[in-house]
Amino acid sequence: TQAEPEGVWAGGPKRSGLDIVRKACAEVAVIDVAVLRYGLNDAHYYLSPPTPAGVAKFRDAYGKCIDALKAKGSQVLVCEICLEGGDRDRNADVAINDAIRDLAREKGCVLVSPGIDAENDPKGYIDNSDQVHLTNAGTRYVAGLIRAKIAAPVVPPATDPTLTKQFTRGTYTASVSLYGLLGAPIDRAKRDLSRFRAAGFGNARVW
Repeated sequence: TQAEPEGVWAGGPKRSGLDIVRKACAEVAVIDVAVLRYGLNDAHYYLSPPTPAGVAKFRDAYGKCIDALKAKGSQVLVCEICLEGGDRDRNADVAINDAIRDLAREKGCVLVSPGIDAENDPKGYIDNSDQVHLTNAGTRYVAGLIRAKIAAPVVPPATDPTLTKQFTRGTYTASVSLYGLLGAPIDRAKRDLSRFRAAGFGNARVW
C-alpha cells in the first residue's frame, strides 16, 4: 500500500489527513476547536503489522497536524480509534491509540477515549457486517463524548428540531460525513443535506 510521504494514509494515497488540516489552516484565520479522529485507515493499510519506524512516522505526521492547528489558536481534541474485529490487525489499532495518547500528553491536547472494542461490544456500537465502522448508536456515543469535552459557549438552538445545536455563522467551519447517503433516494439526500446546511455546516462528505 502506498502511503503519504508524511506517513498519514487517512483516506487514500492522495488524500492525507495532514493535507486536509494544512488546507484548512491556510484558508481560515482562526480555528477555535478542532477534533482529530484519524488512524483507522493508517492502522489497517499502513501499520499492519505495526513497526517502530511506522509508528514513529505516524506520530510525526499526526503531531504536525496538531502543531498546525495550535498555531491557529485552536483547542485540539484527539480521539482514539476503535479496536476492530474480524481479520483486522488489532495490534495496529493498539499501537495507534498508544501514539495518540502520547501525543495528547506531549502537546497538551484533550483526549477522547471511547473505549469501543468490536470483540466486546454489548451496546452495538460497531457494525457487525464489517467489524470496523460505527453504527448510528456508536456515532452518537462518540459524538457525545466529544461534545462534552469541547469548551465552547452555548450556541442558539437549531431551527430544525431534529438538530440539537446550531453553529454560529462566521465563527468557524463545520463539516459532516454522511455514510451511506450517496446510495440513498435523491429526495432523502436533498432533505438531509438541506438540514445540515440550515444548521450552519459548510462542507459535506457524502459516501
